[in-house]
Amino acid sequence: MIPVTELLALFKSGDKGVFDKVYRCYYSEIFSFVKYKFALKEEVAEDITHEIMLKAYQKLDDLKDKEKI
Repeated sequence: MIPVTELLALFKSGDKGVFDKVYRCYYSEIFSFVKYKFALKEEVAEDITHEIMLKAYQKLDDLKDKEKI
């Protein structure tokens, strides 16, 4: 797994592939949490996980204290 600080540095540098890297690093962990915590069907959990990943990526630039992640 790529450290969050490294992913943020890539994002800040304008790396166009950072979303893919974040997605690959965190998708399965978030998917498992969503699916089992809320006892959802796999398709629903996939949709929610995708939305979470997209929202998180869109909000990366809004982080005020990136060192505390």
